[in-house]
Amino acid sequence: MNLFYISLILTFASLLFLENKKIAFFISFVLLFIPWGLQFQATQDWDVNLLRWDFVNVNAKVGLDGEDRELEPLYALILKACKPLSFYGFLMLSGLVELSVIFLFIKKYVNPSYYWVSIFILMIKVNYGLLFINSNRQTLSVICVMVAAYFMINAKLPKSLKDKNILYIFLSVLMFLAAPKIHSSSYISYIIIPLYFLIKWVKSPNRIFLFALCNVLYVSRFLIDAENYQFFASLYLNSLHIEEINFFDKYLEGLDNENLVSSRFNQLVEWSMMNLLIFFYHKLSTEHRFFGAMWILSYLLGGFLMHTLARITVYFYIFLIFVAPRVFELINEKVDKKNILLLSIYLTTILFFLNNFRVNMTDDGEGRYYYKWHDFKTVFEAPDWK
Repeated sequence: MNLFYISLILTFASLLFLENKKIAFFISFVLLFIPWGLQFQATQDWDVNLLRWDFVNVNAKVGLDGEDRELEPLYALILKACKPLSFYGFLMLSGLVELSVIFLFIKKYVNPSYYWVSIFILMIKVNYGLLFINSNRQTLSVICVMVAAYFMINAKLPKSLKDKNILYIFLSVLMFLAAPKIHSSSYISYIIIPLYFLIKWVKSPNRIFLFALCNVLYVSRFLIDAENYQFFASLYLNSLHIEEINFFDKYLEGLDNENLVSSRFNQLVEWSMMNLLIFFYHKLSTEHRFFGAMWILSYLLGGFLMHTLARITVYFYIFLIFVAPRVFELINEKVDKKNILLLSIYLTTILFFLNNFRVNMTDDGEGRYYYKWHDFKTVFEAPDWK
């Protein structure tokens, strides 16, 4: 068994069986850094990331298909600053930063008894952790958005010029501005700002209205042909006159409903999660309401997106990691933990996602991003140090 699978097994074992959750949490961080920061050629985008590094630090041409557009300026600056560390050192440092921010969010917003739920979603749902490791540039942009959101939700109206909230507001704005300078798709994350203040403003929304609205929008994915809107989306992007997204037209073919062929069970689980978030909305903190709303937005929007274009929802669906454990906690408070039906549902869901993980680790379809993890190697096994 390779080191990748060993690190996953030991991570879940420590979170589930060690009584001291602080120690278990630290152990899981160390173990997950192995795939997150030390992997060698385990990702589909390894060559692309290396070419970007060479483009900045060796003056090579970027792109496997002749694409030679400039990289986002802040990402290029980060690569240049990390040149003394080497390419592998850059991957280690970025992996450490990404994992640290995610774990700090888990520590702050998740009950220690449910840490395992966050890590399960992060590492077993392949469009989370493994995709984050694969898409290094976008993940750094996601981390900027997360940090911006953190300072935004913890900031209050400042009472004086020395108030720390001025710093929080400044850092929030700075990180929101920095994100698209690393990956231009993060312009969409600006939706977060008005949505958060709407959640703060409307403290007790009508849950029946929310159920109706979200489920109507969910059903619409089966009734609306999203391809018809590619032309209008192109016109809108061009009207913004933002240089960094001029190239984005080529991704609009991903505006499609093709993903309706995905697993019916997966749809059932995610549809249930959406409705559970609405059902428990009044019991969630403002922060968890915000996280839940972000994930629901990604879920509803994702019904009309395919392929590379679907990745723009990562700025929203990342927050499921921090609110799903709270939903589990509320379910357990309402239902006897020894309830056979509840345990059966939990077990079925976990086994499904484990099997889904297994299927996605083949070299077919979306699995092309992940099958290399079967032959996991660390950078210390690399033939030369780049």
